Amino acid sequence: MIHPTLWIGAEFRTMEKNSDDYPVFTADQDEAFIGFLATLSNHVSDGVIFDNTKYPSEKWPEEDQGVRALNTFTDGTALFPAGTIGNTFSLNAMEDEFRILPAPKRSEEQKSYHARVVDGWLYVVPATNSRIDMTSVILEALAVESANHVYDAYYEEALGDRYARDDINKEMLDLLSMTRSLELGDTVWQSDVRNGILGVIWQGDNSFSSFFASKAGGIKLLIDKYMNTIGKS
Repeated sequence: MIHPTLWIGAEFRTMEKNSDDYPVFTADQDEAFIGFLATLSNHVSDGVIFDNTKYPSEKWPEEDQGVRALNTFTDGTALFPAGTIGNTFSLNAMEDEFRILPAPKRSEEQKSYHARVVDGWLYVVPATNSRIDMTSVILEALAVESANHVYDAYYEEALGDRYARDDINKEMLDLLSMTRSLELGDTVWQSDVRNGILGVIWQGDNSFSSFFASKAGGIKLLIDKYMNTIGKS
C-alpha cells in the first residue's frame, strides 16, 4: 500500500493535534495535500505506480498483495517497492544487489525524512477480564522482556548483520527507525480516513475535496467518541 507511505514521506497528514493535544481532522482544509493525492491518483492511471493492493497481478494472481509487491521487485520487474522493515528478510534470497531507501521528501526544503508506521493496531484487554491485576503483571513482563532482549537482538543481529547485507543498507534501516512517523488517519482511524482516500484513488476521478467535505463531520464525531471513551477509562 504505497500511497500512505508517499504522503507521509512528503510530510502530509490527515490529522494534527491542537494545543490541547487533541486530534483534529485537517485534510479537508489542506489544498496542497489534496493536490498531492491527485498526483498520486494520476500516476496510478498512467502506470507510473502499479497499485497491487487494488489491481491483480497476471504473474502472481493468487498471492497476497505484499507477496506480489515483493515478487515484482525481486524478479526485476519493478524499480521500487514499498515495504516494511520487518520484511527485509524476504529479500535475503534475491540475487541482485538492492538498496533500502526512505520514502522521498516532498522537496529539498523538507528538513527530514518520515518513515510510515503501518496500521498501528490497538491491542486492548476486554472489559470482561476478571483478573485485571494478573493480566497487567503478565503484559508488563512480556513488554519489558521484549524490549530488553528481543527487539535489539532482532534488529542488530538479524536485520542489520544478516538481511541488510551491508553497512549502507544498515544505515538506511537506522534512518528509518529514527524517523518513524505515526499518522492517526492511517493507523487508529485507518478504516474511516485512509481507506476512504484509497477508494477515491482507485475510482480515478480525483474527487478528494468532495470526499473530505462529506466525511469531515462524521470523522470529527468519531474522534470525539474515541476521546470521550478514553477520558472515562
